Amino acid sequence: MKLENWKPERLKIEKNDKGTFTLSGTLPTGERLRTRFQTKAAAELSKSKILVELGNTTIERITKLNTEQEEEYLSALKILQNSPNIPEGFGLTQAVTFAATSYRADVDYTISIKEAGKKYIASLVEAQRAKKYVGDQEKSVQRIANTFGADTPVASITTEQIRLYLATGEDAIGPWKGKTLSPTTLKNHKTHTSCFFSYCKLAKLIKDNPVNRTIKLPQVTDRNIAVLSQDEIQDIFDACLKVKPEITIPYFALCIFAGLRPQELCHPDGKQVVSWEDFIIRNDGKASTLTVHGVVGKTAENRVVEIPENCLAWLRPYAKETGQVVPLSFGDFRPLFDSVRIYAGFKCDPQEAKRFDPKIKEVNKTNTKTWVADVCRHTALTYYYELVGKNKWIAAEWAGNSPEIYKRNYNAKIKGTFSKTPEEIVADFYEIVPGPQLAA
Repeated sequence: MKLENWKPERLKIEKNDKGTFTLSGTLPTGERLRTRFQTKAAAELSKSKILVELGNTTIERITKLNTEQEEEYLSALKILQNSPNIPEGFGLTQAVTFAATSYRADVDYTISIKEAGKKYIASLVEAQRAKKYVGDQEKSVQRIANTFGADTPVASITTEQIRLYLATGEDAIGPWKGKTLSPTTLKNHKTHTSCFFSYCKLAKLIKDNPVNRTIKLPQVTDRNIAVLSQDEIQDIFDACLKVKPEITIPYFALCIFAGLRPQELCHPDGKQVVSWEDFIIRNDGKASTLTVHGVVGKTAENRVVEIPENCLAWLRPYAKETGQVVPLSFGDFRPLFDSVRIYAGFKCDPQEAKRFDPKIKEVNKTNTKTWVADVCRHTALTYYYELVGKNKWIAAEWAGNSPEIYKRNYNAKIKGTFSKTPEEIVADFYEIVPGPQLAA
C-alpha cells in the first residue's frame, strides 16, 4: 500500500477486559501490528511515534501540529505514561482540563515534595520546635516523598491520593498497606501529613490542603487506659534494687505516684529536667511540692505537683541537695529503664534486648506480661482522680492535662472487689512504701 493511500485511522487503540490497552492495525507495508500497553497514555505515545516515523505529512494531516507542538505533545504523553500518580485511562485532554481549572498564578507549581519538605523542616527548626517533633515531621515528609516521588510537584497531590496514602487496605498506596493500625495511630499519621500540606498552603506552594474533612478515618474511641496493679508496682521497685536503685527508684516513684512524664525527668533534647532543688519540703517532712518547668512539660507552662507522702518515702534514701533527679542522658537511661521492666516480669522487644547481658536476655525470654506506654503516669493519674473525688479540675491542674481529657480517660477506672471498696483500694495504693532496708 502506498503511503498516500494509507490512513492513520487504521491504527486503533482499544481498552481490554483486563484494563490494559491494545494498539492494533495495519501499517503501510502491510505488516500487522498488535501491541498491549498498561496505560492509554503509553499506547497513544507508541502510536504517535509510528506516525512520526511515517513522515510529517501524515502527522500534519491528522493533528495540524508544527514540529515544536509535536515534540511538546509527545513529551506530555511521556509524562502521563511514566507518572505513578496518574490512573489508567487518564488522557492528555483530562490532564489539560485539570490544569486549566486548578491553576493559580500565586502558587509555585514547580516546587517538588523534596524541596517543599526542606522548607518545612527549616521553618520548624527556625521556630525552635522540639527535636523530637522535628524528627517526627521529617519522617512523615520522607514517607510522603517515598510514596509519591521526591521530585513530584507538591501541588500535584490530590485528596484522593492522600486518602489512598493513609489507607491500610488492598488499594492503599502508602507505607501502611496491609497493616493493622489503631484509630489513634491513623489519626496521628493524618495529623502529621496535614501539618506538612498546611505549611505548603501558607507558603503558597499548593492551592488547597489535600488532607481535608472528606478523608474519613476510624473514630478514636475512649482509650482503654492501662493501670499497674499494686503487685506489679511492688515488682517494679524490687527490680529497681537490681538496677542502679539510686537512679531508677526516684524515677519510677515520681512517675507512678506523682504522675511525671518521662521527658520531665530525662528529656531526649537535653533540656532542663527535674532537679532536687525543685522540691519544697514542709517543716513536718510529710508533704512537699515539686515545680515542673514548662520547658520540659507538655503544655510549656510551669506546674506545681503535690508529692504524696509514700512517694517521698521512696525518694528520701536517695535525695540530694542539688543536681538532676535522673543524672543521665535519655540514651544512657533507657537501658536501665528496660532492665527494670524485664526484671519486673514484663516482656521487652527481643530486638531491643540484644544489647543486654546474657542474664537479662534469659529472664526476658520467659516474661509474658505486656508493658503499655506511659502506664506509670496513667497509674498515678487514675488513682489521684479517685483521691480528689473525681474532681476533673483539681486533677487536671495537678497532672498538667485538660479537664476534658481527664474525665474521658480516667473516669471509673478503679473498681471494687468482693473484699475491698474502690476507696480502700486507693488507700492501699498510697500506702505502698519501701521496706525497712530503704526506710530513712
